[in-house]
Amino acid sequence: MLAKWRVYLIALFGYSSIHSIRTMWSALKSDLTGDPFDYQVSFLGTLDMIVLFVIAIFMNLFGSKLEAWGIKATLLRSMVALALLTALLGIFLDSGFTSPWLYVLFFSLGVGFFSSVGWPCCLYVPQS
Repeated sequence: MLAKWRVYLIALFGYSSIHSIRTMWSALKSDLTGDPFDYQVSFLGTLDMIVLFVIAIFMNLFGSKLEAWGIKATLLRSMVALALLTALLGIFLDSGFTSPWLYVLFFSLGVGFFSSVGWPCCLYVPQS
């Protein structure tokens, strides 16, 4: 019985971590259209497209390999990497570094990659 609760809590933590990254990005987009950033809505839509494209590509590449890597350890690494990306984004924004390449290269590609590893792990953990 204890093992079932542990798997439930790991899955709950995984889903909530991935959802918090997606929710944070949605909340951040409304702030990026006003002063001092003044990014166009089309640019923010392009960032969403890049994140989804990277998720689709890497999920197909790494989805079948996750079992060999260790599902729970891979999920943990993915969640820690997403938390670090979020913290670094906040540090960059507080320091005034607002280059569009920051969002494209650093945030969109990084979040897409680590989310693509995290989602299959979240789906697989309850079954293991």
